[in-house]
This record gives sequence, C-alpha cells and structure tokens, in this order.
Amino acid sequence: MAKISSLAGLLNWPIFQLPDTVDYMIVESPATIQFVRAASLHEMQANPWQRGVAFGLVAELRWVRRQGGWHLVYVSDTDSVLEGSQNAVQIEPDDPPEGTIHLRGRRDGQVYLDGRIPGDIHYPFADQLAANHIPALRTRHYRFPGEGQRLSRLVEPVGIVPKEAS
Repeated sequence: MAKISSLAGLLNWPIFQLPDTVDYMIVESPATIQFVRAASLHEMQANPWQRGVAFGLVAELRWVRRQGGWHLVYVSDTDSVLEGSQNAVQIEPDDPPEGTIHLRGRRDGQVYLDGRIPGDIHYPFADQLAANHIPALRTRHYRFPGEGQRLSRLVEPVGIVPKEAS
C-alpha cells in the first residue's frame, strides 16, 4: 500500500542524501531551475537549491527550505517512509490512477525552446525521445481514504506522440 510521510523544521538536511528510489530531480534556487538526473547530484552540491522534487518509479521526495528549516514530503508506492517521520498515512490509488504532464518547448536539436522562457530548456532524457515526440512526465494519482482529497506524484519522463502524427 502506498504511503505519504513528512518531516518539518530540519535545520540541516544534506540534499545529497536522497533515497535510492529516485532517478530525476527538478531543483530550484532564486536564480535558476534545473531538471537533472539524480546521479549528477554530486556535481550540484554547492548550489543553494531552495526547493525541489526528486522522483522515480516507486517514490517521490519534495522539499522546500522555509524560515524554520527544511520541510520534506515523501510519497512511496511501498511501505517506505521518511526516517524519523511520526505522521505516515496510507493512501490509495485514485481513478484514473495515472496521467501525464506535457513539458514546454519546441525541439531544436537536443534542447527545447519556448519564447516565454529565456534561454534553452534542457531535459535530461531528450536524447532518448524520438524527434517527433513531445516531452512529458508520467504522473500517479492517489487519494486519502475517507477524505476524497487527491494528490499526484511524478513517476518518470516519457515521450508523447503528437495527435497529428498518430
């Protein structure tokens, strides 16, 4: 059964100690946002990432640095929870159980361009997509039992075939 757990007020949280269940990260600082493979994290330790999400096939970890310390939320398809969390809750698959989020940009070689976003957009999985595929993220949807409240997590990058090409 899937679970959600959280920790708040952590004064020290080394971002480089991510769970081994994550493959990709979207990290944000006041100056930039980057989408990277989790394996490249060792190259990024010096950067002041204020918030982010790390995700993979079985789990997602979201974090944000607040005035009172780090706040972490972990959603797992297994019984795994954040170590030290006292508030783990079981969650159930929602209907529909999965979806996709289309990412921005028009492909130009190995980068994506969008007139509303300054600079090139780099997706770390772009080299695995067919030239006519739209970059997207597969999502998984859950609900809290008895409450009806929904939540979604990122699962993995995928390529979507445009409707005119299918």
